[in-house]
Amino acid sequence: AYTQQQGGYECLETQEQQCYLQMEQAVFQISAQQDSRGYYPTNHITVQNAQLDEAQLRKVISAFTADHPNVFWLANTFGYAYTGQDTEVVLYSLLAPQECAEKQELLNQELQSIFVGEQAIAEGMSEFGRELYLHDWLLARVGYDEAAAQDSQDWQAFTAYGALVEGEAVCEGYARALQLLMSYAGISCRLATGV
Repeated sequence: AYTQQQGGYECLETQEQQCYLQMEQAVFQISAQQDSRGYYPTNHITVQNAQLDEAQLRKVISAFTADHPNVFWLANTFGYAYTGQDTEVVLYSLLAPQECAEKQELLNQELQSIFVGEQAIAEGMSEFGRELYLHDWLLARVGYDEAAAQDSQDWQAFTAYGALVEGEAVCEGYARALQLLMSYAGISCRLATGV
């Protein structure tokens, strides 16, 4: 089972954590109607009695996506407004609800194949053994997506979905895939980003 790592959550202030916790529900509630840019809005988030600024919201979204490699469909954009003393936030999906659900199911099936059945991690393996197994499995299964490295419009290569289901990824996709695999193996793992 997926064990969420909340490394980013721990670095947030109380009001930012309120926003983060609401994101955990909102990202799974996607509108069937596209906006003018072709994105699908998620459920709105209301942070009561707090006016979070853009920098704070970026921090929250960054923490959330770092902690949730299984949430691969979010666009790199968001909206916010103030209503009285509250902050209203909306995230956007790159995928329509049905397509998102189908891709989530494909990802879950791939994860099941790794952790259940003949090819599964052997019971009783040490933590290092599980980590090495997953590392080697990922390297044998996933190819580096040279085209996506040059064209960031190929968003799937930057996700755990791209690595695990499509079999191609760039560095970020590899990292998110390993993070997700490690969480299923019961090993604490955080995403580290650099310049």
